[in-house]
Amino acid sequence: MGLRLLSEGVLVAIVSGILVVVVNLPFISDMGRYVFSVPFWKSVAAATLINIFILAAAEFLIQTSINRSLQKENALLKYRQLKNQINPHFLFNSLNVLVSLINKDSGLAVKYTKKLSAVYRYVLTQDEQDTVTVREETEFIENYIGILKTRFNEGLEFRFDIKPSDMTRRVPPMSLQLLIENAVKHNAVSPERPLSIDIASDGHFLCVSNNINPRLSSGEGTGVGLKNLSNKYAILAGRDISVSDDGNVFSVKLPLL
Repeated sequence: MGLRLLSEGVLVAIVSGILVVVVNLPFISDMGRYVFSVPFWKSVAAATLINIFILAAAEFLIQTSINRSLQKENALLKYRQLKNQINPHFLFNSLNVLVSLINKDSGLAVKYTKKLSAVYRYVLTQDEQDTVTVREETEFIENYIGILKTRFNEGLEFRFDIKPSDMTRRVPPMSLQLLIENAVKHNAVSPERPLSIDIASDGHFLCVSNNINPRLSSGEGTGVGLKNLSNKYAILAGRDISVSDDGNVFSVKLPLL
């Protein structure tokens, strides 16, 4: 490091001396004598300091740009790693449902498979996208809801109240799926005690809320899904999701991007 700085300093001084000579060449008749004069070396010293300052500023700006680029690449890498943590989990659950349906009703299993195919078409096409429009996400969720309704029938209710103007806003892909999956995972779902899930927007947030029907034998959740979603927003927008639980209703607000 020290040797590099020394060599750079010497190089800058040499270049500065050459520049001083070139600039003064039209005005000095005896350049050989001028090179050994005090004014020459003062000019070289001043030019060297100016050039060092310019080079330092340029190096600082270049390094800052490189650091920002690396930070962005690292953030995107972390984000894609977060997405990959969710997708295999979703596939595992979906295949378990399919196996269950095959044993109960082969005709229903065929319909379920078609809906599952549509869902995974979305999963595969959005894999390289960091965000999707609310319209794209809700169209996907309608297929996903079809899969859940196949399994739970009247035990599961959905209501949508999304403003038309919010349909072009953006959210991380698979966000709604994760929240709906969590609601089904942590609550009892039956026709006698339906699980109601509301999806609404207010121009600033996309809110997913559900009534709380605790499972009798449900263990404590790990919170990995919500933590991943929170990390996604931190990486993409420097913002966070909002989670509330009053004992009757569980809600998650996703900032619209």
